[in-house]
Amino acid sequence: MQNNFFTGRIPLKLASLKAIEVLDLSQNKLTGEIPKDLERLQNLNYLNLTYNNLEGEVPRNGVFGNSSQIILDGNFRLCGGIPELRLPSCPIPKKTKKNQKLLVIIISIVSSLFAMILISCMCLYFYRRSRHVKNDSSSMPSVKDNFSRISYHELQRATEGFSQENVVGTGNFGVVYKGQLDQQGVSLLTYCSSMDSRGNDFKALIYDFMENGSLDMWLHPKTLNESRLRNLNVLSRLNIAIDVASALQYLHHHCEFVIVHCDLKPSNILLDNDLTAHVSDFGLAKLLPKTSIASSRNGKSSSIAVKGTIGYVAPEYAMGGEATIQGDVYSYGILLLEMFTGKRPTDEIFINDLTLRNYVKQSSTKEGSAEEILDHFLSSRDEEEDRIEVEPHQHGSTNANFLRGNSYSILEMDCIFSILKVGLKCSEISPNDRMDMNEVTRQLQHIKDVFLRTEKKIEHLTIKVCNIS
Repeated sequence: MQNNFFTGRIPLKLASLKAIEVLDLSQNKLTGEIPKDLERLQNLNYLNLTYNNLEGEVPRNGVFGNSSQIILDGNFRLCGGIPELRLPSCPIPKKTKKNQKLLVIIISIVSSLFAMILISCMCLYFYRRSRHVKNDSSSMPSVKDNFSRISYHELQRATEGFSQENVVGTGNFGVVYKGQLDQQGVSLLTYCSSMDSRGNDFKALIYDFMENGSLDMWLHPKTLNESRLRNLNVLSRLNIAIDVASALQYLHHHCEFVIVHCDLKPSNILLDNDLTAHVSDFGLAKLLPKTSIASSRNGKSSSIAVKGTIGYVAPEYAMGGEATIQGDVYSYGILLLEMFTGKRPTDEIFINDLTLRNYVKQSSTKEGSAEEILDHFLSSRDEEEDRIEVEPHQHGSTNANFLRGNSYSILEMDCIFSILKVGLKCSEISPNDRMDMNEVTRQLQHIKDVFLRTEKKIEHLTIKVCNIS
């Protein structure tokens, strides 16, 4: 970020970039003091602030404790810091009697206010505690009440010393390892809040291992062999879509606080041994009050602006919009379209004004072209088998068609069409035009019910035909 004519103070939020290693803000027009919070960046090993207009005392800890890792030339009003920097000493401000007297008055007032607040809080605490004893069911148990805490050393043993061979993946907030614990269960098993072997803070959440990896691995196999091993048919993908929709429905409408995931994508959908989908990675999730459901429909929210993954982020976020449940619905719509087309929203074919949504919308309106946009790895349920398929008509009559090989039955195409329509509706540009997850879940479950009921009728008809022949 050097030589960009940046003005103003160095943003305090830079101190939240815990993984940053190199920061170069040289040759700008930055003013004010160097944020002391930058001392906390343990991975920062190079900081260049040369030729700005910075002033005030230079911090002494973290990266500022090593003169070979920081460059401060050209900031003539800096002072203090470690001796190796050879900066002038900072002046000691003179305290007048008037200032001292004013300080004593301020401290007295603040102390009195603090004492009053403390007493009020204690009274409120004991009052709520007495009510809690009377009605224990009204309170929500804490994490500590539900889970026994595991130690850092137990995790170290379970992961064989956090071996690279046990790394499942990395995210914005840490590394994911697989390991073997004695405890068995579902969902969150336990947690760790401790110190590591170097004395640093260490926090971890321990979940069941998802044996079938992420949905991304199934939708986008890297080799031909993987494509053969990981092949999802229409019904399997519909089941996964319903699992994810149900999870979002719970987060949006059935939690004490509204939870906006903010980063829904195939790599954050994990599949267990039965191919049941689990929504994971809540690193960017936001908690909103219940009133946010109504306010978010009007484009308002109490949360801060968010970042997600390119291609899945709702368009209003790019304009500085804040986290809303409609943003999650948009991401889900893109995910649904990707599941049945096999195309990432960032695929190289999507250039200029062509997007995944437009690609599906245009193809679904052209007769005979809809099947061409479907995922090449999307298998028919009865693939490579001869079967009789039945096309239902408006007046209840049926028309039997013999299909072979990898062709989709009319029933499967009707199912896919209905799912793509849901995906298009979820990914509408305007947040107010999108479905909510209650309606999405209801429609997808209805599509599945119709699919299974009709399929049973077809199987029954097939048996009848075979008996006659």
